[in-house]
Amino acid sequence: MPKIELKFSHLILMFLCFSGCAHLSSPKEAIELKIKGKKGDIEISLISLSRETQYYEKGELSQRSIRNLTLKIKSEIDFIEGENFWIHNTTVEKKGNEALHGFGFPELRETIKLKLNPKGRVLEVEGYPKDSAFYLPPVMLPLTNVRMGEMWEETFHWNGEGQPVFLKTTIQCTLDSVQEWEKKKVYKITMKAISLLEEEDRDNPDFTFKSSSEGYFLWDNEKGSVVYAQSTGRDEVKSLKDKNLSVTITQFTSKTIP
Repeated sequence: MPKIELKFSHLILMFLCFSGCAHLSSPKEAIELKIKGKKGDIEISLISLSRETQYYEKGELSQRSIRNLTLKIKSEIDFIEGENFWIHNTTVEKKGNEALHGFGFPELRETIKLKLNPKGRVLEVEGYPKDSAFYLPPVMLPLTNVRMGEMWEETFHWNGEGQPVFLKTTIQCTLDSVQEWEKKKVYKITMKAISLLEEEDRDNPDFTFKSSSEGYFLWDNEKGSVVYAQSTGRDEVKSLKDKNLSVTITQFTSKTIP
């Protein structure tokens, strides 16, 4: 069975709300959401992933593996080019054995330099092709002002590092509510994503692949950044020849820390 794993960047894909958030009254006017910052600004994100893979042979569970990964990533605005931001992302701590490029993260002590527009779209990544996972948006903000309950959607075409096929990922976001996070007003934005093989790979006679995930992130619009995110994802690869199946469930959280 081919090894195909969908590993999303720290942007996107999360799950239910938690006790640290209190609901506030929601504004009725349309809201502009955008990244903000100045040269030299630094954020530290603490990221946790737990991945459980179950392997089935002839319908019976034959093997189970669990991998845990904890990261600390430093993001620094190196300079501002017009309205766009050149950001240096560096993994400064890592606990776990997973390779990080597949998730869209730099490896330990590696710095990846990327240019973002104010809506979170990746315009350039030094040293990497435009179909790499590094071009998935770290946060997908709406291109126009939105009201509470409104949805926006976008599709991305990409190839995971070392993977034999290309994927088509559609991400759908909704401005859900206003909440309180650590005594500050933030916006809760829910997200859903579905990934399929690109059309030229769907006729592969050997296997099928599907992936889905959902969750949310909390957006501090005054600061112009994500303060918390979490998601649950499910990937399935099925061999058409012997009917073997692998199912991977990924739990993801990311929190900005002082």
